[in-house]
Amino acid sequence: MQMVQEKDRRVQGFVSVTGNPTVTHLKVAVYHSKGGMNYATYKEEPKGYWLSVIPVKREVQGDYIIETMTGFSGYRCFICSGDRFNRKTLTTLWANVVEDETNNEGAVAQMMERVKGEKSLQSV
Repeated sequence: MQMVQEKDRRVQGFVSVTGNPTVTHLKVAVYHSKGGMNYATYKEEPKGYWLSVIPVKREVQGDYIIETMTGFSGYRCFICSGDRFNRKTLTTLWANVVEDETNNEGAVAQMMERVKGEKSLQSV
């Protein structure tokens, strides 16, 4: 996992991939969601921490990094419930995700392999 970024209620990192000119990285993120109604699927979503893997194209132009993705591509899964955001819980979950990605096991590895298969990608 490279280029780890911490934002307000999210930690994300990028994994370099090859094989498809429209995808250069897989964005792996752990974030806290307040839950509620998802109007795209008309389903109630729980409060808590989520894991997502999204194929993106990252380009450096001058001082900026431009990130492009296709809508509704990638996967996400619910990790654990949490009524309120807790930075320590987020950091612990991220450490578990990085360890699973390094050992090529767990939900993150399954989701990455699924995206790689759909987009004809290979890890660098």
